[in-house]
Amino acid sequence: MKVVVCVKQIPDPALPGELDPSTNYLKRDDKLILDESDSYGVEMALQLVESAGGGDVSLVSMAPNGAVGGLRTALAMGAEDAVLVSDAALAGTDALGTAKVLAAAISRMSPDLVLAGVESSDGYTGTVPEMIAAALNIPSITFAKQIQVEGGNVKVQRQTEAGYDDVECPTPALVSVTAGVVEPRYPSFKGIMAAKKKPVEELDLSALGIDSSSVGKNGARQETVQVTEAEERQAGEIIEDKEQRFGFRGPLLMFCHDWGIWDAHRRNRIYPEGHRGNFRPALEKKGQWNQVEILVVGDRIRMVGNGELVIDMTDKPGMLQASPIGLQLHGNGKPQEFRFRGLVLVDDPGNELLTLSPKE
Repeated sequence: MKVVVCVKQIPDPALPGELDPSTNYLKRDDKLILDESDSYGVEMALQLVESAGGGDVSLVSMAPNGAVGGLRTALAMGAEDAVLVSDAALAGTDALGTAKVLAAAISRMSPDLVLAGVESSDGYTGTVPEMIAAALNIPSITFAKQIQVEGGNVKVQRQTEAGYDDVECPTPALVSVTAGVVEPRYPSFKGIMAAKKKPVEELDLSALGIDSSSVGKNGARQETVQVTEAEERQAGEIIEDKEQRFGFRGPLLMFCHDWGIWDAHRRNRIYPEGHRGNFRPALEKKGQWNQVEILVVGDRIRMVGNGELVIDMTDKPGMLQASPIGLQLHGNGKPQEFRFRGLVLVDDPGNELLTLSPKE
């Protein structure tokens, strides 16, 4: 089985993108890397060949200046060889022109299956894979989360908003792979060294029999006529509550296995089981996930446990200093305690892990 994967080499997303002011094109002068969205297609192709017991995975890409950095990464993952289309006349090519060029290169490779990402990280048109299939006159299946090749057919679980559809078509076919459906392997040191020797065939437009006037800026059916800088985000207004007495504000939402309101000074448990008050032990789901919500506004504490109001109180001057009220949570096998004043997190009464000073 021969699988061809369409991969795009893009500027490193970790670096700020820059447009050429004379053309409004994205500058691609620096080193290009493998688009992460296409790494899922490479991994899927490698897994298909491995499960089939043999075959080849080839790459096809279109990039300026003979760039092969991203291709070498995919070759280090395990692909056998690559075809790079690079020609100065391709600058400014739109999605349809890109599809025609890649289809012409793929037609020379006679694959059983063509894989591609759903969309590139620097273009986001999401149309190139389907255009390639149309140019090759082969069926296309989009948003694949699982692929199987049996006999002369390809079976795909096509991801939808409600789950997935089972779709089948004859090969050769083009399938676009949804990002995240497989875990791309990391190239090993051996793979990186081997990738340096793997063949990368570079082609220009004449080798593909494509007229330069049908691609590039002259053949593009779309044009970026103007680029305007986005407005700077205005600073937001900060409103301070001078009456705030507690070390944090809510709402605070937590999930825990067990919980309780306790009197930190006397070490007495108050809610939902305790020595005084309106006890409602049914609120506590021991050994299950409990939802605890706390809202602190000014000097008022309001707490809800598993959807029911547990406590609604107003702090009195000096009360919390004399007997701080806190929340005890049991998660990950250890009790954790949160005091409302100072928000002190401890795993036992004498071991403070984190302290945030209260606002006075």
